[in-house]
Amino acid sequence: MTGRNWLVFAGMIGVLFGMIALYQVTYDPTSPTPAAYLTNVAQGDTVRVSARSLALAFDKDRRRANRVFANHLCVVTGRIVEINGNWLGEPIVYLEGDRSKNVSLIFQKTEQGHIDLLEIGETISVLGICVGEQPRYGIQVKQCILVTRAETPKDTPGP
Repeated sequence: MTGRNWLVFAGMIGVLFGMIALYQVTYDPTSPTPAAYLTNVAQGDTVRVSARSLALAFDKDRRRANRVFANHLCVVTGRIVEINGNWLGEPIVYLEGDRSKNVSLIFQKTEQGHIDLLEIGETISVLGICVGEQPRYGIQVKQCILVTRAETPKDTPGP
């Protein structure tokens, strides 16, 4: 390698370390904003939608649905079909959409205790920010907070 190549290589490494340092300075995993901020904002302009209607809207006209739902606070209601997690350790709950896709609800790690109580087949309502439809991941709602659980026959006292 020539001296110029080494200089370019050293510059690229310097930029990489700079990006990592900037990320470390700006990222705060313990930030309290999601729950408090979403609760305060939700009182005004929240879109209420069922998971099935959300999925149908994206099937019918993806571009229009992204304009209506993407980056908006939404209360999404639907039946749980799967409970999982992602590689970051965040719990993910999948609500039944239409035939071709489900709605992914991505919760923060602090909500894990609430997610552990959920069961497949029950109906829930969740407050979160709709990201829209991602080509690889489908319809996503992030920074979710569990709003309500439907009362199931197991929760009601017996005779």
